[in-house]
Amino acid sequence: MFKDVLLIKEMTGGINSKQRATKIKDNELVEIVGFDFDANTLRRAKGYTKFGTEDDNTLTGKTLYTHQILAGQDVMIKTIGTYIKFYDSVDDEWYKLTDATFTTDLRWSFASFNGYMYGNNGTDGWIYWNGSARSTTITLATGQGARFPSSGTIMIQDDVITYSGRSTDTLTGVTGVDATHASGSTVIFQLDSTTYTALEVAKEITFYRNRLYYISALNTTKVLHSKLADNTNPETTLLNFTVLGSGSGDAGYGFAPDELVSSKQYINGAENSILATPCKNGTVYAFVVTDGTSTTTNAFVPIRTMKSYPHETQMITVAENDLAMVDQFGHCRTLSYGDVNTPLQVKTISQLIEPSLEATYWDNGCMAHFKRKLYLGGASESEGTNDIYYYYDANYTAWGAYGHWDVICFAEYNARLYGLSAVTGDVFLLDEGYSVYVNDVSANYEGDYNSKATTKEYQFDEPFKYKSSLQLRIDGFITSNAEVYLDVYLDGVLFNTFLIDGDNTDILSSIPNVAVGTVVFGQGVFGGGLPSGSVRKEFVAQCNFNTIKSFLKIQFKLRMSGQGVDFELTELEAGARLESNNLWLSFKILKPS
Repeated sequence: MFKDVLLIKEMTGGINSKQRATKIKDNELVEIVGFDFDANTLRRAKGYTKFGTEDDNTLTGKTLYTHQILAGQDVMIKTIGTYIKFYDSVDDEWYKLTDATFTTDLRWSFASFNGYMYGNNGTDGWIYWNGSARSTTITLATGQGARFPSSGTIMIQDDVITYSGRSTDTLTGVTGVDATHASGSTVIFQLDSTTYTALEVAKEITFYRNRLYYISALNTTKVLHSKLADNTNPETTLLNFTVLGSGSGDAGYGFAPDELVSSKQYINGAENSILATPCKNGTVYAFVVTDGTSTTTNAFVPIRTMKSYPHETQMITVAENDLAMVDQFGHCRTLSYGDVNTPLQVKTISQLIEPSLEATYWDNGCMAHFKRKLYLGGASESEGTNDIYYYYDANYTAWGAYGHWDVICFAEYNARLYGLSAVTGDVFLLDEGYSVYVNDVSANYEGDYNSKATTKEYQFDEPFKYKSSLQLRIDGFITSNAEVYLDVYLDGVLFNTFLIDGDNTDILSSIPNVAVGTVVFGQGVFGGGLPSGSVRKEFVAQCNFNTIKSFLKIQFKLRMSGQGVDFELTELEAGARLESNNLWLSFKILKPS
């Protein structure tokens, strides 16, 4: 039955690219790029800011990692060019962990234990770093001296310095200081890239239950596990992969039925954990190491047949209680326990956007889960850099997308989400601010920051009867510097475009929506804050069409661009009149042949 008023109270159903535009639900969208779901509304996605100063920003890399030292402090690590670097929060600068160099354009796998970091890229030798040996003076901070060996090599702001002794918290016999370093500069122990070069190279490294495990890069059906870490030298015991053949806590290795793609620690339904290893035969196995009284054994125990596997090693992550992956078909699937008494369940959560994911290239993709959102980054063109980032918002069980990010690897650092640029080698703090500029004029880099959302094609419940549009109303929140365009399409052809101007006093309320830094729940703003130099106000606008035109279906598209602006759509209402109760169309007639 014909409805003369179409009221769209929320558009949080997300992307549906699998069905025709007339078949999707009223709150679903044909496309959404650069918008988020916020308080049951559609709000422009936040931007990002550059994190730290990078002097070699022409270099690129593929790995961003967060290591934790004994003090419970996060240390961000990245690989760019031939270097491994760390973020020095004292100088807000990226410095080298070693003057040694490594093969470029490789993904690294890292693992951490007890302040020590282990890593490999599948080609070069293993690296080993005592990250807790860290201070702010060569006369070290009180109590930090014990974390440094009695002799060795340190680095201060890329300066490689050796010392021959240590007296409490003072390093002695210091040589090789080639620059003046200000008081308070960070001192780190140099990363070791030579001691463990004899180890078999790794595809992926995982720390699990006091052992290091890794998939061999030379034989990807093979998993090796270290000796069980002891209480004497656990950090180096973890790098002991020599198999004695007897005794509890021994090292060992096992062979899977097919090529292994990844390994992830996963909490199973018994509130216990397993080391899950997806295999290219479509089955996920638990790699189980058992320490008996006199022997150590291992086995691959099948836990679920999925008939698929992760597209790449990095395209699988732990998402709350699930293992989530982008599989070889380009579909996003999860492996989960419904509860402690049910077997593992496999679910495809990307059914509504499968055509979009299937058209994306994941070879250099990236994946992360952060604050109830699952992020999938990929390339829209073969051999291209990542330029499309789909997200699954578990609060709305809906998919959206970003086109303004530039990320090849994600990492969580101090409870925020960061990304390593695929273009510049810089690191970005994501979901921050209202702009996407790199704060460095010499970098000459600015990402695209366009937002658009296209609704379904609405038929007012009468697909075969002609209607004429009478009125259109829209409300929401807008900053004074924003210009948002609303396109109206009739039967697939652009009919009218309306400008929603944040400076138009005819449509704005008189009271600012929120003051800077405050939190006003239920008012369209969560967390407060405003783009610099702007005011945010509520608006209500009636859009008058320049002519009356008959149509079968109507569709709406929001679009905006530019830096430092904010916009939120709360409701859209369209009115129409039925031109005739006659079911038959007056033209578009087919006659018998």
